[in-house]
Amino acid sequence: MTLEHVFPGLRGTPGGTILAAANNLLDITGPADAAAGAILDNHIRNVIAEIKTIDPR
Repeated sequence: MTLEHVFPGLRGTPGGTILAAANNLLDITGPADAAAGAILDNHIRNVIAEIKTIDPR
């Protein structure tokens, strides 16, 4: 989920510009993006392992 999803229309406002600049400088959303990526990678590995137990080829 992005700030745009949480606050629709934020992009076109002065506050949205300030938040975008702060995010670029302080990497506010970076840790959440990394955590989401790690969770997704783990889920993908689990699904592949389940598929291989059903059909090893």
